[in-house]
Amino acid sequence: MDRQALILQEFGHRFRYYKNKRIVFYLREYDPMSIFQNYPDYNFIGLMDKYMDSGTAYGKEILSFERVLELQTDIIIIASDPVFYELIRSRIAGFCRNNGILLFTVDGTKLSGDSDAVYVESIYHHLHADQVKCQIDSASKIIFQIYDTLFTKKVLTETALYELMCEQFKRQKHIQEAFQNADFSISMFPGIRQECQKELEEKKEKEETAKEFETHTTLEQIYESFGKKTGVSFDCVARLLETEQKLRWKLTVPRYDMLNLFKYAVQKGKQVILLEDTCLSYTDTEQLLKRYGISGYQNIRLCSEKGKKQLYRKFSEEGKKNTVLYIGTMSDEKQQIYQKSRLEICIIPSVKEMMEISVYSRMIGQKNGWYESLKTGFFAAAMFNSPFALFQMKGKGRVSRAEDIGYLFLAPLVMDFMSWFVNRIRQDGMQWILFGARDGYLVEKLYRRILEQPGMDEYPQGVYFPASRLLCSMAGMFNMEDLKKVLQRPFCGSAQKLLTERFLLQEEELFPYEGEAVEDRASYVLRHSEKILARAEQIREKYYLYGQACEVGKYEKTAFFDFFASGTSQCSLNNIFQIQLYGYYFYRFFTGDSQKDAMQVRSFVSQNAKIMENSLFMECIFTSPDPPAASFDQEGNLVYEQEKRSKQEVEYCNNLQSGVLEYVNQMVDVVIYLDALDVTEVNDDFLDYLYPDFTEIRNEIFHQYIVKDEFMGYESHVGRLYRY
Repeated sequence: MDRQALILQEFGHRFRYYKNKRIVFYLREYDPMSIFQNYPDYNFIGLMDKYMDSGTAYGKEILSFERVLELQTDIIIIASDPVFYELIRSRIAGFCRNNGILLFTVDGTKLSGDSDAVYVESIYHHLHADQVKCQIDSASKIIFQIYDTLFTKKVLTETALYELMCEQFKRQKHIQEAFQNADFSISMFPGIRQECQKELEEKKEKEETAKEFETHTTLEQIYESFGKKTGVSFDCVARLLETEQKLRWKLTVPRYDMLNLFKYAVQKGKQVILLEDTCLSYTDTEQLLKRYGISGYQNIRLCSEKGKKQLYRKFSEEGKKNTVLYIGTMSDEKQQIYQKSRLEICIIPSVKEMMEISVYSRMIGQKNGWYESLKTGFFAAAMFNSPFALFQMKGKGRVSRAEDIGYLFLAPLVMDFMSWFVNRIRQDGMQWILFGARDGYLVEKLYRRILEQPGMDEYPQGVYFPASRLLCSMAGMFNMEDLKKVLQRPFCGSAQKLLTERFLLQEEELFPYEGEAVEDRASYVLRHSEKILARAEQIREKYYLYGQACEVGKYEKTAFFDFFASGTSQCSLNNIFQIQLYGYYFYRFFTGDSQKDAMQVRSFVSQNAKIMENSLFMECIFTSPDPPAASFDQEGNLVYEQEKRSKQEVEYCNNLQSGVLEYVNQMVDVVIYLDALDVTEVNDDFLDYLYPDFTEIRNEIFHQYIVKDEFMGYESHVGRLYRY
C-alpha cells in the first residue's frame, strides 16, 4: 500500500476525536480530494496556501490568515511531502500558538507549537540611547572605549582573523618562500601568532605587578616576537604585520548610534577622553578616528602606552575628584578596579555579547572554519551595529531597509554560490559565459566584480544574454510537436490570453472562440498553429543574429547560468544555435523530460526543501530592473514585455541587490583569493532568520510583494510566506 492510500485509510482513525472540529488543510503540492470525498461528515472548512489567500480549490475556499481566525478554526492539518513538514510547522507555529489552533500533519502526527527561536534574558534587552544621554548629561568627563563601543570588527574571534590571513599567505609566493627558508609551515601561523601575544601579555603583566608603570603589548612587538620564534626574515615579518593591519582596517566598522552619542557629549561641552585597550598603536588609532571624522575629544589614552591596569587605576582616581562616566564594555578586570572607585559606569554590550543573548546565538557555537565565522561576524556587525538593537525585542533583530534584508539574509548564500560558480567555471575549462536574462543580471555584475581580484586574468569573460522562457520557447518552436509541448505547460488564464501572452499573437489575429463547452482550449489554440509557427520562425531568425553578435557558438565550451531551472531555456538554446551549452544552475529540478534531464548541468543546490520554499523570494534578487524580453522588432532590437511590477517593487528589488552587492564586495575585499572558498556544502541557515520568530521585518513591499509569472499566467503573493 502506498503512502497516499495508507493516509486515506488511517485518516478517520487518527482524527476521529476531531471530526466535529473546524479543520483547515494547509496544502503544498497535495491533492486532498480523496480525503474530502471519503470523510464527508468531517468539518473541512477551507484550505491554506503559502502564496494565495483567496479563491477556491478542490471545492473549498482558500483562506487568508484573517479568514482562518474569522472561521474560528480549531485545527490546521499540513498536507505535503514529509520533507516539508518541519519547514511549514516552523513557519505557522507562532500563528497557531498565539491563536490556540492545534497543528497536525496529514498522517496524524501532532506538531509542537513551540518556537525554534530562543534567547537569554539580559539587561541589554532594556538598554536605550536615551538612558545613555541622561548619564552623559550628569557627568563632567566622559571616557569612551574605542573598540567594541565606538567601533566593532566584522569578525567575532581573533582565530578567524588569523586563519583568513593564513589562507592569503598560502597564495603569496614571497611569503611561502620565507616560511620554507625558515623551515616553518604556513598552516602553523594562527597558533604561533596567538602564542606570541599570550606570552608577551603574561610577561607584561608580571612586570606591571613588579613596577609602578609598564607599557602594554603592541602589534609591532608581537610580530617582532613572531620573527624570533620562527626565524622568518625581517622582510617577511614586516609583510605579515602589514597584512594584519590592513585586514583589521578593512574589517572595522563604526557603531553609528555610539558615534552619535560621542558627538552628543562633545556638543554638550563635556571633556571627552578616548580609551583603547587593544594592541593598536597611537598612530593606528588616530588614523581610524580621522577616517570617520571623529574630533572634539580631549585626548586618546592607550593601554599599549600606559599599561592596562595603570590606566584603569588612573581613571579610578579621577572618578574620586569629578563626575567621570565610563562608556564601554566591561571585562572582569575592569570591573574589579572600577568597583573600588567612584567612577560612573555605562556598560555597552559588544556585538558578540549581543549575539550570545539573541535568537541568533546558535550561530556562535558552530565550528565550521574561518569562512563561516566570517559570515557570522558580518551578520552580527550589521544586525547589532547599534547596542540598542535588542531594546524590547525579546532577543529578535529588527530590519526595515531592503538593502539590509539583502545583506543579512540573502547575500551569504549568494556569496557561497558565486565562489562555487567561479571555481567550477575555471576547473571545467569554460571559455565563455552566457548569463541568462533576467536571472543572470545580478550574477553577471557580481562575476565582473570578482574578476577584478588578483589572479583572475585567465577566467572566462561572458555576456548578459536574453534567455527568458517566453523568448526561448518561441524561438525553439520548429514544428507542431514543439508547439504541442509548449501548450502542455500550465497556464492560468483564458485561451485568448494564452495565445497573446505565450504565443505572442496579436488580438486581431485570433479566431472567434465560443468557450470550452463548444471547443476545448488545446483545439482552439492549435487552430492558430500556422500563425504561431510563422511568428516563431520570425523570432528565431532575429534571435540567431542576436546570438551571433553575443558570440554564441564561437567557443567550444560555453557556460550558461540559470537560477531555478529545469533546463527549458538551455535546451531551447541548444536547438536554436545547434550547440551544446554547459549549464551552471543555482538550483536544478527535474521534470521527467528526457531531453532536458540528459543535458550537461552542474547545480549548486539539489533537493533542498528550505531553498525551494524560499525560491520565489530569492527571485527578487536574481532578476533585472527590466521586464522579460519577449521578441524582436524589424531592426532586430529586443522587444520587452510590459512591466507588471510597480515602480516601488522595482526599486525594492534594486535595493535588495544593492545590499547583496555591498556584502559580496566587502567579503571579496577581505578574502581576496576566491579559490580559498571551496564551498561544497550549502548553508541555508540565514533563510531561517527571515521569519517573524527571529526577525521583525518592517518593510511594506517585503510583506506585499507579488511575483508575476507571465509564462504560466499566475501571481504568487510572496510576502504571505513570511507573515507568521
